[in-house]
Amino acid sequence: MKLMKRIALTLLAVVMLCTAILPAAAADLSDIQGHWAQEYIEYWVDKGVVSGYPDGTFHPDQMLTRAEAAKILATAYRMPMDVEETTFTDVSEADWFYDYVQACADFGSVTGYPNGSFQPSGNITRNEAVKMVCLSAGLTEKETGCEIFADYSKVADWAKGYWNALYHVGAIHGRDGVVLHSEDYITRAEFVKILCFVAKEIAIYRMDVSICDNLGNVVSDKASYLTGDAYVVATLLPMLVANRDNFAEAFPSGDMRDLLDEGIEIAQNGYADGWTEENLAVWQKYLDDNFETVGGERALTDLLSDVTTNIGVVARSDDYVMTFFDTEEGRTEIQYTVTIRVEVMD
Repeated sequence: MKLMKRIALTLLAVVMLCTAILPAAAADLSDIQGHWAQEYIEYWVDKGVVSGYPDGTFHPDQMLTRAEAAKILATAYRMPMDVEETTFTDVSEADWFYDYVQACADFGSVTGYPNGSFQPSGNITRNEAVKMVCLSAGLTEKETGCEIFADYSKVADWAKGYWNALYHVGAIHGRDGVVLHSEDYITRAEFVKILCFVAKEIAIYRMDVSICDNLGNVVSDKASYLTGDAYVVATLLPMLVANRDNFAEAFPSGDMRDLLDEGIEIAQNGYADGWTEENLAVWQKYLDDNFETVGGERALTDLLSDVTTNIGVVARSDDYVMTFFDTEEGRTEIQYTVTIRVEVMD
């Protein structure tokens, strides 16, 4: 999943856009009263994430389309809309779902087909749906959980980790509590229910990262929507290097790129090996040798020293800061400052 996300539209603008497309309030939907998913549908209607059709219906048992899923996910997770466009042969700027599909593609929640199409009107299997939700929520795949369902063995291998991830957050109950029917198409009501459980059980966080130098250059000022499952180190380092293409323009030397690349390699090895004592020692030396502690209680180096720190326990609305100097000849007076701030999303 791409962790770096550009935020250019406010939530209000997104909600207004969604409402303009499919206007209808929860109380006005004529076909959800008494439906098993009424509570879940009303929850997301009230949030401005889903709405009914112009005739006042919701069609809860209608199969969900790929375009509808893109709209729901992009809105629920407040995905930025001014993103680098992905060219799908069957998606044009005139389509009502264009912005949502582009946002989800940039976010990493959806992909197209080998022939370059997106097939926006195509229905989505339950396998595909759980993967989309996990990728949007940033959930880590799990190895176990859904074995309790009678047809778990029929779930495609590529989808099992996503099913298990949703099970661990209480979002999967199966049809009739005993089967998954993973290859069946998912209905609008089923998709809304899964999303509702994920959103209610897991806090969504936004991590803002900025890197600047003492000459006034700002090379990175980005945000990412995450879940409480995300480790700070595992999340932050990819964010720092995600926009390295811009570094050459803002920073004449390659020291920053090299330094962050070194950190990425060390961290990846650590997570792959389970952070042995040797891994931890190498990681700590990397921090001690290259970065300076700044900010007292909000020292980013201290935060990164504990590789198991979960983003959910990081203090919100407070800056964590660390600095380092350029080492290229003639630039040793250049000081870089890395600042992160974590916010919980309502």
